[in-house]
Amino acid sequence: LRMGVLLGCMIESSIGVTAAAHLAPLADWIDLDGHLYVANDDCTGIRFDESGALVMPEGAGLGVTCVGAS
Repeated sequence: LRMGVLLGCMIESSIGVTAAAHLAPLADWIDLDGHLYVANDDCTGIRFDESGALVMPEGAGLGVTCVGAS
């Protein structure tokens, strides 16, 4: 059908956005900046480099780290 796939999110934590980012290679376009609007997000996951490219976190599982997690 010549349809593309957009992977996006609303405003959510870094955990949800990072989980969705694992599917990014399968999408034609991504819009995963919803975690940037969360003022009190206790976790860190994906980030974007100077050119706007998606940078996945290193680590086990999703690679997300949270404040207060052991």
